[in-house]
Formats: sequence, structure tokens, C-alpha cells
Amino acid sequence: MMLKLHKPLSLYKQGKRKNNEDAFFEPDENFKEDLFIVCDGVGGSEKGEVASKLACDSFSEFVLHRKNKKIDQNFWNEALKFTERKFSELIKIHPKCHGMGTTLVATYFQAGKAQVFWCGDSRLYQFRNGKVFYKTKDHSFVAKLVEEGQITEEEARTHPRKNIILRAINGEHSPTELDFEIIEDIQEGDLFLLCSDGIIEGLSDEKLEQIIDLAGNDYGFIIEQLDTFCQQHSNDNYTCLLIPVAKVEKSIEPIVPEKKQVEQPTQKSNLWLLGALAAFLFAISIYFFIDNNKKEALAKVEKEKEIRLAEQNSIKDSLSLIQENELLKKDSLKNLMNLNLAEVDSLISAENDSTGKYNVVKDLYRGRYYFETGDSTLAYASYKDWLEHEWKDSLLTEKDWLNLRSLLVLNLKSDSTLKEKIAICNKFIIEKSKQKNISSDSIINKEEKQIIDTMLNNSSI
Repeated sequence: MMLKLHKPLSLYKQGKRKNNEDAFFEPDENFKEDLFIVCDGVGGSEKGEVASKLACDSFSEFVLHRKNKKIDQNFWNEALKFTERKFSELIKIHPKCHGMGTTLVATYFQAGKAQVFWCGDSRLYQFRNGKVFYKTKDHSFVAKLVEEGQITEEEARTHPRKNIILRAINGEHSPTELDFEIIEDIQEGDLFLLCSDGIIEGLSDEKLEQIIDLAGNDYGFIIEQLDTFCQQHSNDNYTCLLIPVAKVEKSIEPIVPEKKQVEQPTQKSNLWLLGALAAFLFAISIYFFIDNNKKEALAKVEKEKEIRLAEQNSIKDSLSLIQENELLKKDSLKNLMNLNLAEVDSLISAENDSTGKYNVVKDLYRGRYYFETGDSTLAYASYKDWLEHEWKDSLLTEKDWLNLRSLLVLNLKSDSTLKEKIAICNKFIIEKSKQKNISSDSIINKEEKQIIDTMLNNSSI
């Protein structure tokens, strides 16, 4: 089996941290092996980023200078020991680096398979048809609680001890272990995602699947959506490598015709001439026999070439059909979002309205959708005019008011005229809280309230 990969895409952002302690490695023109690594450093300012970079460099260096060795689980365990030695050497020269460490997740593609090895809570996903087909298990405190059934995966994302990892690369003074698995089931169109925990902070598998499914073959869209989501929801650095599988080819061994051994006739002294003649005739017959076999073998090889060519053409046709289906699928998803309008009785008449109000109402549904997917720019563009809409009191739900208020706060810094609109939202939210006999503080996000208070000081909002 042979794999062909599309050009990998990467995302490498500092996020809301003071410095970026993540690192990643992908092959270039000087490094021909299909090795991909993502690391997330720990150990404080400047130490974590040193650890993650050193781990990437050490593993890739180990592969580069040991190409002739058999690459298997023992090989990667040796690479880990080599890396831990590098850590110890650096700590000896720079004692301030003592205590630094890093997580690591990596994959190495060879002979149609993916060797996966990891340490810590950086993660690898394999997606197929928009769904999670495989993922690594984190070496973390909350992952252990989930495995033991003490908490759910949803609870793990907000657990106060979610940042505690149980394994990391630190050096020879504190040796660790790698988990190792081989993925043999790989198909064309599969996606491999290696990422630090900043990518999946608060991002469920379902949300990831939604992004992958909507993207189809638009891999840039996946990176853009992950970046947009992490800008809003991640408090950590966030890094990932996205590796699409372009083709899976079965290797076909050439057919070699069997060679017959020519038996030399036993010559007797009194019949040497007859024996020589018999040997000559025998050799002639063998020659024609082998020649005939060669022709049959070559004909068989040519036939198999024709079969392979037909299979390749069939695969190309299938790929074209898949791509068409993907486009139809994306269009149907968009249409499905719009068709939801038919479920609201009050909008049936609006659909036939010549004044254009129907399109305004559709913006409400788009606003909800984009807010859920984390695209605040498109959500704001869809929501922003609804405060002036005559149907706002009947169609804006409580959640819509909260969504709109959050988007207005995000845009307040660039447009101070939004103060009045925020006040309208606050008034509605406070009235609703009074009707339900609950405190408005439980409805209004504290972080948003702090932003407003800071920016508006003693304003009435």
C-alpha cells in the first residue's frame, strides 16, 4: 500500500497567552520522510517554548540520521531517549531550564499505514466522511476521570483541573513513555488532525465534525473556522496540522515467469556424440518453452495494466462523483438552514411579501447559525439591524437578545454609537429577569459586564 498526501495546512497562534509555547514540525524539501509533530510546552515563560522546539528538533533529527533502521515502536522509544538526553544536556548548561517539559503527538506515514505516538494531552484525530474515525487518548487527570466513569467528556472540558497532565517529556531525570498505535485502515479523503490542547479547549467532537462536514474538500475553510473559534473560546496557544489523504494505492508485484532448470544429459564415453545432439535438441525445446512462457507472462502483465488503468479511470469517475456529492451536500446544508423558516407559522405570509421583509427574517436565522458556529463577524452582520425591525418583539427570543448583546459588546470598541443598542438589550434582559423573578446578573455574562464597565466607566449602560 502507498499513500499520497495533499499539502498539509497549519495553524500556529499565540492566542491569549503572553508567549507561544507550542511548536510543530512538518517535512520540507530537505526532509523527505512523512513525519508530522505537534508539541505543547510547559514550564513557564520561555521554558515551555524551548522544550517544545527542542522535542520537535530532536525527533526529526533522530529520523534524519537513522533512515536505514527499521522504523517501529522500538525506534520511537529510542527517539524518545535521544530527546530526553538532549533535554538533560541543555538543563546542565542552563540550570534555569530545569522543570521545563512538553507534550508531543506525532504521526509517521509509511507503507500505507500511519504510526501514531504521543505523550501528554496533545491529540491526533482521523476523520472519515466528516466523522471522528479515530482519536488518541489524552494522558491527563480529567481523561483518567472520564475513563473511570467519574465525569463526562462535557464536564471534563470545564473541570478546574483540566490542565493537569500525567505525562510529559522532561529529561533523563524524569523519564516518560510514549503510547504507540498503528492505523492500517486509511482511505482516500481521510483527514488527520494533530493539535495542541488549545485547539480543543471547549471544542467538542461534535463541533469538530460539524466544521469538517461543512468544509467538504475546502481544507482552508477548516483552518479558518478553527482559528475563528479559538480566537473567541480558547485561553491557550493553539496549534494544529491538517493532513488530507489524497490517494491510497495498492502496490502490485510484477509477475516473473518461472525459470526451468536445464538438465544436462549424462554423457557416456561411448555415446558422447548422441548425447551432445540430444542436449542440443533439449536446449532448443527449453528455449522455445521459456520464450512462450515469457510471451504469456508479458501478455498477462499487459492485461493487468489494462485492468489497473480501467480501475484508475473508475476511481477518477468515483472521485468526481464524490466531489459533486460534496458540493450538493454543502448546498443542501445551506438550504436546510433556510428551509427552517417554513416551520414558523408567522413567516409563511412573509415569504410571499414583496417588501423584502422575508429576507430580513432569514437574516435572523443566519445570525443564530453563525453565532453557534463561532463566526462573530457574519453573526453580527445578520443580527445588527434587528433592533429596528417591527417584528423584534414577536420573533426575537431571549437567546437572540443575549446573542445580539454579546455581538454589540464585541463591536463597541470600534463603534461607540452602539451604547444605545446595548442599553435596549439590557432593558429587555432585565425585564425578562424580573418576570422570572431571577437576578439579571445570572443572565448577563460577567465578562461582558466587565468589558462594558471598563469601556463606558460611569455610563448608564
